[in-house]
Amino acid sequence: MGSLLCSLSHKFLVQESFPADRLVFAQAKLARRVAKLEALDAATSPEASTLIHSLLGHNEKTYVETLRALERVLENRAIRLRASHTKKIMRLPKRAPPDSTILSMRHSWEPINDILTEIFYGGPRAQMILPQSQPRAARYARWVNNPWPDEQLSPTDFLCLADMEGQLAETIREAQGVADGNNSEDIVTKLKQQMAIYQLRACKAYKENAEQLSYMILTLMEIWVVLDQLVVRRHPLLGDYDHGFPSDLLHPLKIAKISDMHRLMGVEEYLDRRRRRSIYPLSHVLGEFNKHSFAVRFFDHCGEMQRLSSTIWRANEHAKAKKERELIERSNQHEALMKQISSTTCLFMEDHYDPLRRQHDDRRCRKCYLEREAARMRIGIYEDLLPADDVQAKAVVFELLLPSDLAAWRDSVWGLFTLSKGVNTTDQNQDTSFLVREYEGLKQFVDSLQ
Repeated sequence: MGSLLCSLSHKFLVQESFPADRLVFAQAKLARRVAKLEALDAATSPEASTLIHSLLGHNEKTYVETLRALERVLENRAIRLRASHTKKIMRLPKRAPPDSTILSMRHSWEPINDILTEIFYGGPRAQMILPQSQPRAARYARWVNNPWPDEQLSPTDFLCLADMEGQLAETIREAQGVADGNNSEDIVTKLKQQMAIYQLRACKAYKENAEQLSYMILTLMEIWVVLDQLVVRRHPLLGDYDHGFPSDLLHPLKIAKISDMHRLMGVEEYLDRRRRRSIYPLSHVLGEFNKHSFAVRFFDHCGEMQRLSSTIWRANEHAKAKKERELIERSNQHEALMKQISSTTCLFMEDHYDPLRRQHDDRRCRKCYLEREAARMRIGIYEDLLPADDVQAKAVVFELLLPSDLAAWRDSVWGLFTLSKGVNTTDQNQDTSFLVREYEGLKQFVDSLQ
């Protein structure tokens, strides 16, 4: 068995991609076999001892070389692994860059300038030209509204990003203190917009820093928790549906501060309570339509949606009857044209010099004109304004009257799911060609609701 394990270990050493844990296991097993043979040599009879000596003497060199080769390979892999996980710190330059030597302090530059002028020049104060400063609020507003640069980020970008994180923390505290559910719709929409902006900016700024990305995800989840609390308080029916986040979603985060660990624990405890209280999966909210879907149950509890559905069905019956009358009218017109065509003949022009030669007059031929008019007759296809299936019809009406806070909740959940998959949807153009509100037959009802 030891010889077989030794030969297999030689083959494993040739393969660079062979897992290191398997090599450690092979080394331990081979060393244990040799140790067992040495222990048996001391405890058995002289005949068995002679046999063991012959086996060890014949294979001892091979065993030792294999064990040493395994040890060298494992040591080299450990050195490469440590080198790949070591953070390289660049040496400081001997001279500071010229841009960093410009005096840019706003409040203390005048006394410092007086001191330096008196020391170096011994004369009157020299005039210093500083770049125009701008208020912090104006700088932040300009930064939020401007598009994110594709090139290397400036220190101003990181300063404004830090300001945004501070404002998000303040917004979270304010939203947690909201007690009136009727006023929470605007706050939820504001939180969703801030989540989208922060996710777009932070993903690009922190894309190579695992700790900062962990802080970004924790901040986004904190905002979502507050958003979910406000929406569930205003629409208790949503509490019956799971949020869909797995229990180990936040386990890979690299959190260094105790305060952030407490924040993380609070988010995980809320997600766990929310999951245990739910009855239906998240798929019943994001697109799976049946009698337990959120859209269907919300429709059954909303009188405004039911009234809109009745209005659409009445308009549908009226439009269908109008289309049927149009079909009958066009059919009668087509039948009358076909009768005229059958009762007329084509018009030909004869040549007086050659009576056998006739030429068809397309422009003056009555029969050809009627045939062309019959071929040009068209009637548009009629589509019902709502699906025939009752569940799908309720879902369509739900989308027409979807509250803005529920739309923000759904978009935020989808954005966090795509972010966990490594896709940032905030910087992609969204295709709106399949929105229910853009359907031609329902546009009149959407416009009346606005």
